[in-house]
Amino acid sequence: MPDDRTFLDEIRSALQIEKFIRFDATNTVTQFESIKEAKKVEMRERNGAAKLFLSESLKNAEIYVNGDKIQSGAKEIASKINEALGKLVSTVYHKLSYIDTAMSESDIHTLFKNNGQQLTLVGTNITKNELALYDVNDYIALNTQRHMKTSMKSILERFLKAPYGFVEADVQWLVAKLFKNGEIAMFVNNDAVTLLSKTSEEIIRYLTRKEFNEKLMTEKRVKANEKQKKSVRTVMKELFNVTSASDDDDAIMRSFLGYASSLAEIALVSLTSKITNLITTLDFVQTEPVSDIVKETSYRVYFISDSNEKISNENIVIADKKDKDTTKRMFRLRFNFKNKKYDKSQKYYLVAYDDKNDIEVLRHEIIMDIAFADDFGFFT
Repeated sequence: MPDDRTFLDEIRSALQIEKFIRFDATNTVTQFESIKEAKKVEMRERNGAAKLFLSESLKNAEIYVNGDKIQSGAKEIASKINEALGKLVSTVYHKLSYIDTAMSESDIHTLFKNNGQQLTLVGTNITKNELALYDVNDYIALNTQRHMKTSMKSILERFLKAPYGFVEADVQWLVAKLFKNGEIAMFVNNDAVTLLSKTSEEIIRYLTRKEFNEKLMTEKRVKANEKQKKSVRTVMKELFNVTSASDDDDAIMRSFLGYASSLAEIALVSLTSKITNLITTLDFVQTEPVSDIVKETSYRVYFISDSNEKISNENIVIADKKDKDTTKRMFRLRFNFKNKKYDKSQKYYLVAYDDKNDIEVLRHEIIMDIAFADDFGFFT
């Protein structure tokens, strides 16, 4: 600031007058009210003069940001200050420019309607907010390497503050974009969130509603390699005489499941929630008869522990019945369990896998309530 301190004198006088006005001297000073009114007028005049003198002083003031003098060509002090504030923001939030296109919730809706198409800047091949996408992806990947999932709350906290300074809608779009591109996986209450298991509206609600900030978890997704994709295409060719032209993991799986739904399925009929004997029989049904549309297939059916230990024999079921009468498509399977100690507080499951492609088609939770006995050789 210049050496002229006239504006300080005016401010000091205005403050002294204000102090006098506030002092209750009704009983000690004659004609106090008239003096008070006069002082009010004088205070307003001095405040105005202080403002004028301060403005003139600021015009010649030197402005510094982080210790560096700002060289500004602006004549108006407001423009100078705004320019200085802009440089301060760019210094503190030096990664704010990573957001080259502001996003909103409507852009997230558009993202899920575009069926995976890349959003690019007009006339270029540059993905919108590409640098921001890299940083969010790297942050989630780093936590995944540490065997940690990353909550939406953690992502917001990191990227809303310096050096980023992104707004909430931008961060939500970045996470949505990474998920849609297959770069990250998402979970809510430990349940996987996929485009196959959830609708677009449900996924957008998870991404944008504060109630899910702590519940929505992310991790770096391990993509299927070319060998795995080739195996799925081979199975599709053998089973359905079709091939998937897409190279996207989700698209291939969606196509496979669409054709797989035309296979004859099986379902558990017995209403069983507890196993009490080492030898148990359960009733099943082939849900639809084999036809020109519904193709026959085979399943492997057995029991496992929560740690995937096989605890029973394995039954092979050929789903090839063509009877329209449901009762004629029912069948019974016998299971021999390992003679071992079972924990009633642990989870056990009846599972069925398609024998040709090893895809799980049935999982039924049960309780193992079997008294431990000598080994009678039931398990083979």
